[in-house]
Amino acid sequence: MNDKNSKVKKEGGKNIRKKIFWVLKFAISAGITIFIIHKITRGQNLHEIGKMLSKIPLGVFAVWMAGAFLVKASGMFMAVVRWRLLLLGHGYKIGWLHLIGSFLIGRFIGSFTPSTTGLDGWRLYDIARHTHDTPASISVILVEKITGFFVLSVLVVLTIPFGGTIILNPQWKSAFERGAWFASIILGIPMGIAFLVLMNPAVIRKFFEKLFGRKGGFGMKIKKFVDALWVYEKKKRLLLSALIAGFFVHLAQCVMYFFTGNALGLNVTLKTVLFIGPLEIAATLIPISIAGIGVRELVWATLLGGKLGGGDAGFAAGALMGFLGYAVGEGISLLGGPIWLARRSDYRMMREEKGGEINKNGNSDGNKNEDNYDNTGNDREKIAESIT
Repeated sequence: MNDKNSKVKKEGGKNIRKKIFWVLKFAISAGITIFIIHKITRGQNLHEIGKMLSKIPLGVFAVWMAGAFLVKASGMFMAVVRWRLLLLGHGYKIGWLHLIGSFLIGRFIGSFTPSTTGLDGWRLYDIARHTHDTPASISVILVEKITGFFVLSVLVVLTIPFGGTIILNPQWKSAFERGAWFASIILGIPMGIAFLVLMNPAVIRKFFEKLFGRKGGFGMKIKKFVDALWVYEKKKRLLLSALIAGFFVHLAQCVMYFFTGNALGLNVTLKTVLFIGPLEIAATLIPISIAGIGVRELVWATLLGGKLGGGDAGFAAGALMGFLGYAVGEGISLLGGPIWLARRSDYRMMREEKGGEINKNGNSDGNKNEDNYDNTGNDREKIAESIT
């Protein structure tokens, strides 16, 4: 009885901490957003922005924004390609329609959660629920995170030394010129570690075996996870394909801002977005805000404001450009809501080939284990717990 009460208290403490962290992240997003709105609306700034927008032909704006939607959608599709490739490494050949639908559902949930926790949490839950293979689902998401981190680090290392030629704000320009190369070297260290992990999973296996041992309790759960990661040891070509897909994911995110900037008539260059874009992605991945709201706009406003004329006007233009990028992503993510509602409680994930539920090696009944999730699809509490 005491153990039960202790467990209830522990779970209650966890829930309180989660709520506190969510409130703090909401406060950060709200605070940054209020600051940006204040800068945009003070004085004659709002009037100037209105004049700028009124000069943009509606047709030109629509064409550039359509381009932004297409680029963003292509980046999302490449994210699904990467996900599918990593699942193939575990022997799961899952249909495109299911993966695209699940990805959009995750994006929809992620609109209300910090960083990428909603997207990653839903996908982890979804694959584990249908395949009964939680360790594989976890390892796929983890390897995806490592590939994404590696690609993002490469982009930052390649572009940050040239940031001084793009940023016209004297204060920021001098700071970048002083610290750019040093920052590239520092970022190169975790980039090298990520590459080592991707190419040599044995290193991770030995690390966890030494840390937790091979038997009993938590050590056994870690072993299951590490064994799931081990499947990529002899699949370097598959990992390379996932890395290439990840490169296009981040590239599309950056290039999207080329379109949103030009939709506003700002004459933004590809060189500019390829420098600031990776920094913006890195900033929004830090789990200090809700879906990167506020952080995204602040990065573009701060780093691009000088090039757009400086002062409050340049700051406002950069923030608006960043917000349009957010709006494009959310416009696509909203499709996940109806898809989630359309998936009935008896929905089953299907293989790419017709007939039979998705199971490893094509079996019809699957291999359930102690890590199995409820298959009814009705347990929303488990979904929420998985995401958080």
